[in-house]
Amino acid sequence: MAVEGAGANGRACEKSKRPAIGATSPTATSFRCPVRAVLTLRRSLPVCLDERTLSESLRMSQMCQFRARDSQCCKRRICATYLMRPDTNAALSGNVVSDQPLPLSNKSHTRILDDLGEQTVRVIDLCERFRVDGLIRLHQRDYDLVELRKKYVHFNLEFTLNERGKRYAVLPIIRSGYRTESHDEEVLPVLDPRRHRIGVCEAVMQRVPIEEVSSTHFANSIATIMTIDELKKALIQRYAPLFPYLRPEQLLSRGCAITLISF
Repeated sequence: MAVEGAGANGRACEKSKRPAIGATSPTATSFRCPVRAVLTLRRSLPVCLDERTLSESLRMSQMCQFRARDSQCCKRRICATYLMRPDTNAALSGNVVSDQPLPLSNKSHTRILDDLGEQTVRVIDLCERFRVDGLIRLHQRDYDLVELRKKYVHFNLEFTLNERGKRYAVLPIIRSGYRTESHDEEVLPVLDPRRHRIGVCEAVMQRVPIEEVSSTHFANSIATIMTIDELKKALIQRYAPLFPYLRPEQLLSRGCAITLISF
């Protein structure tokens, strides 16, 4: 880096070094010299990498890429885990319907109790036996209230896989299913296929806030679920064993599904 004067400023600097007229001593002379720093750039020498240096450099570059990619994958896994894990600390109230759906219960297998005893069977086999598209499972005390009805409104928590126009077999649950404390294993419910009714789905509503369920829906419900408070109580009783990590208000915040069945 070189330091030089700048045009007239440089000349002013030279003149200020001369003694002023009438000055008694040259040491009394003061001067100002504005300066400008000039940075001189030169081309650097080329670096020649031998085979070892080049391979090591490439290896380190690849490692950095792998680490960056692994870091992004890790972030995505953490994000997915967070989204899938119920937030037990969330304060849920009012008619807010949660965005994150709950995991479905086992839809491929169930346990039954028939003349051959208690056994695990495939749901598709039961559907073929009854010539239906799916099963609707009710607690035995609820099933007893449905047996004589021509129309029946069934409530599920959050949403349902039932579809309009399809045939369903309604069966009583002898023993309810539940999830273990670790939430990793589901104990299947036990159904009684010897008692069943076949109906056709006429309408389905999904994720309806509990407080918005109207008297029209309750008109075809069973006698023990005729008000919003009774619906809340029934949903908590049914689903709390399946989702023990959720508080009652967290369950109810997810709304309900409404299925109209005609027998």
